[in-house]
Amino acid sequence: IVQEVLNVVLRIPAETHIMVRYIGIQLVGELCKWIEKHPQALEPVLQFLLAGLQNSDVSTVAAKALQRICEQCNEQMTSHLDGLIQVLRAVDTFNVTNDAALELIKGTVIILSQLPHAQITTGMRQMCAMQAEPLMKIIAEEAGTPIPGVPQRDPAVWLDRLAAVFRSCSPKVKHGKVHPCQSVIMETWPVLSSTCEKYQ
Repeated sequence: IVQEVLNVVLRIPAETHIMVRYIGIQLVGELCKWIEKHPQALEPVLQFLLAGLQNSDVSTVAAKALQRICEQCNEQMTSHLDGLIQVLRAVDTFNVTNDAALELIKGTVIILSQLPHAQITTGMRQMCAMQAEPLMKIIAEEAGTPIPGVPQRDPAVWLDRLAAVFRSCSPKVKHGKVHPCQSVIMETWPVLSSTCEKYQ
């Protein structure tokens, strides 16, 4: 029965009333435990949610549903990590809220946490760079330099996103071993420090 209901939801036409689409997307997120046990449903569900991200009326609920899928199905989702990182790179070109972007970051980092430590370090470096580079440009702009390619000029937006990256990363680290995020934190700290100093 769940599969039949899911099939109906995934075929909801784009012109359907927004509340029906909203509830459909919410239902898909609530079915995350079922989807984990039925991995054949994962691919069409991801396509459905990614399409929802591109509509500002449902982007936040689509991002929340995607975050729930990432959290529940993190092992199956590791093969989709590169695609999620690409979506994050382009997230500000979509018509999404900052809350939706934060949910996407959380979901992506949850999957990243399942990988071997060397890959976690590389992925975290990418995730942090996406937030730190705009911060550096914003600080430079205050000094009179132009600021191309930064859609959100409020430093709090990028600080929130950086916080979401670090807050959502929870790899298993054996006692006495170096945390895979340590080097990334050290690399990111100068940007955080400059931002805090500038806007204290």
